[in-house]
Amino acid sequence: MLEKILQIVQEAGDIARKYCGNINDNQVVFKGETDIVTIADQEIEQLLKHKLEKLDNSIEFLGEEGDYGKPDDYERVFICDPLDGTTSYRHGFPTHAVSIGLRENGSTTLGVVHLPYLNETFYAVKGKGAFKDKKQIHVSTTQKLVHALCGTGLGCVRAAIKPDNVPVIANAFYKTQGVRISGSAACDLCFVAEGKYDAYWEFLLKPWDYEAGRLIAREAGATVTDFNGEEVDDNVGQIIASNGILHKQIQRLILDTIG
Repeated sequence: MLEKILQIVQEAGDIARKYCGNINDNQVVFKGETDIVTIADQEIEQLLKHKLEKLDNSIEFLGEEGDYGKPDDYERVFICDPLDGTTSYRHGFPTHAVSIGLRENGSTTLGVVHLPYLNETFYAVKGKGAFKDKKQIHVSTTQKLVHALCGTGLGCVRAAIKPDNVPVIANAFYKTQGVRISGSAACDLCFVAEGKYDAYWEFLLKPWDYEAGRLIAREAGATVTDFNGEEVDDNVGQIIASNGILHKQIQRLILDTIG
């Protein structure tokens, strides 16, 4: 199954590359004031749904752009984001991703994340390690928060939830080596997996944002929890992924900031 899915994400990447930099205003739909979906998102989701159903029609499909219900509604389900980081994609920024995660009986067993612009593919099967383009990857060994490069996002700000991430980011600038915002949780989790980032956190994600990346990060040695050190809750979407060494330090920074 993994080899077939690796082929499918390459086809999805071809669609993304075809439209990247060539999307006009008529090919963009606003789901909210700042939340957009493009023709590429729609075409890729259709491709993924068709190809994955053909691969195994006993597995349900859940994508970002349709009305499929919740992950817990299914025993076995592909949880997919056709283009995680659509805003980045719309502006020609390289950090966007096609993400496919397989959840079986509540546990993620397979994850594939393809970065079309960079033509990189990350993948993992539960219990068998994490890989980038056939090379096994591992998290960093950074020991101190002040030496850490971290990733985060601002989806919570667009959604107008409180407390939001802005005070945490401001605090992190003083206590880390740097903070980056790519616009794609799938990319960020993979960057933790390969050691580009030492840690990543976000306030408000959906299952399709993190399903595949969470498994890839864990199989690379990462610790992935919510802000309280528990399993990530699909209904809340708070997440911390780190090299494990820094996990409690990042957790404390967040909790101390938001009270």
